[in-house]
Amino acid sequence: MASSFYVTLPSNSSPEVYPDNTLTHFRVKLPQPITLEGQWEVGLAEIVYPHQWYNLDEESTYSYTGNGEQWWTKRIPPGYYRNEAGLLNVLETNLGPMVRYSWDDKSGKVTIQLREGVEVMYKGALAEILGFKGDTHIRSSLTVDNPMDIKHLHNLFVYCDIVEPHAVGHAKVPLIRVVTVKGRNPRHYEDYYLHQIGHGLPVFRGGRGQRGHGIGNILGGLFRSAVPLLKKGAKALGKEALRTGMAVAGDVLDGRSLKSSVKSRGLAASKRVARKAVSSVTASSKSNKKENSCECTKSELDLFVIPPTQTSTEKGQWIEYHPIANITDSGPIEFYVSGSSEEYIDLSQTQLYVRAKITLPNGDDLPAGSKVGPVNLFLQSLFSQVDVSLNERLISPSTPTYPYRAMIETLLSYGSDAKQTQLTSSLFYKDTAGSMDNPDPLAADDAVNQGLKTRAAFTRRSKTVDMLGPIHSDIFFQDKYLLNGVSMKLKLIRSKDQFCLMSADADVEYKVVIQDASLFVRKIKLNPAVPLAHVRALEKATAKYPIRRVVTKMFSILVGNMSFVQDHIFLGQLPKRLIVSCVTNTVNTS
Repeated sequence: MASSFYVTLPSNSSPEVYPDNTLTHFRVKLPQPITLEGQWEVGLAEIVYPHQWYNLDEESTYSYTGNGEQWWTKRIPPGYYRNEAGLLNVLETNLGPMVRYSWDDKSGKVTIQLREGVEVMYKGALAEILGFKGDTHIRSSLTVDNPMDIKHLHNLFVYCDIVEPHAVGHAKVPLIRVVTVKGRNPRHYEDYYLHQIGHGLPVFRGGRGQRGHGIGNILGGLFRSAVPLLKKGAKALGKEALRTGMAVAGDVLDGRSLKSSVKSRGLAASKRVARKAVSSVTASSKSNKKENSCECTKSELDLFVIPPTQTSTEKGQWIEYHPIANITDSGPIEFYVSGSSEEYIDLSQTQLYVRAKITLPNGDDLPAGSKVGPVNLFLQSLFSQVDVSLNERLISPSTPTYPYRAMIETLLSYGSDAKQTQLTSSLFYKDTAGSMDNPDPLAADDAVNQGLKTRAAFTRRSKTVDMLGPIHSDIFFQDKYLLNGVSMKLKLIRSKDQFCLMSADADVEYKVVIQDASLFVRKIKLNPAVPLAHVRALEKATAKYPIRRVVTKMFSILVGNMSFVQDHIFLGQLPKRLIVSCVTNTVNTS
């Protein structure tokens, strides 16, 4: 009789014997009786359950009135809502401006804002998910006392009749195990993401091939080394054969059969030969191995491994966002990207598009012969400051040094090929050394600034120029996706027109007119299991976004000073690189 065994009990295996079986309460007829003798323990080894239930059923409704007399009832579409934002969006869409919902991700509580005169009655599972204790009638705006519970079902309680009842709360029941609900098949991703929390282990990117001292290495090395041993070590093998023969003869003289003696002695001899071969392989490998160095193999030898298949990302698309307000001559340009419950944002692919032109102070087009042109990196020079906010929290420094940072990063981070091709979309044409102080784009060829001349050709006679380029902020220079449900806001503060232009006409104050601006954001749709796994991981740790922080500071040096001392330029962590540049005060304040 077995000391342990497993019994698999599907819920739908005995419908003809137990027609009243359900998914949650069933009995199974075994093919043969199981006789248990002595002391036995019963445990749940594995449970497989389909996550087919809804967290909102067909009875989840709410009623509302705008005058206190006539009530209307609406039913929320039944189904499984993965997160709080998805459900609140459905509720807000149904009632429009009469009811607004907001969810605090720290406290988990929902705030409901009612328009004057509006009353709402929540019923069934919907009321419980929102945090109410049963059906609730609200007449004014409030914050629900209890956190929102979108999951609605957290645990499965498994009972078995053959288990001895034990105390659970105030009753004794045959409870065998409490199973934590894990959502819609997130196991593969959940294990992967939770494993990183607190461990810092590298992400696995290759095939699961054996490395180091595996059995394949030993046998392969033994085969390669055994042949030279047979060739070079004939003398050693001869001694081993002589030793084995003498041992067999001794066994026969002692009365042991020849067949059994040859078999046992031959096996022992083969093991000794193998040990010598392995010792030779190990000795040769150790002789080539450096101290404190681990062994490895080359990827060119992974002949039985195919490249892995990426399954976490389903698709990506570019979304164009327009400013939330009309563009004015001097006002800031603001963009708002609302957080989506299903899509992540690839911040590193965000691009800013601007269409602009240069005009006379009264807005008329430039006449022929106007000696004016845009400064280098015209797109970035249009803005003195760029503020980035995530979920209404500012994460970028509020300093008017954005064009200087953009220019320094462009000069030091890109090669000549990029500067001559893709960076021209931001109107980057390098100024001519020795002629950078000449603001006349129409000067003679031997004195003209070729970079200014090229840029001025795009804006001559108030022609519009289309520009596209990245945003020079820390969060946009890292590769990790922005989590779903996180909103992003960009505020671009305009630079003065004199700062953006180079002109030889000192008596004319030319103007830059921005006709259009857009923000192109790449949104990524992932495998549904990935966001579920992220939600579980966020319950135990915060998301990490390592950035290369760039800080730009400005200091004034008085005229005539031959030295400059500035204390506390940076505090705390020392910078990896320090770049110093000088500009005149007139240029900086223009």
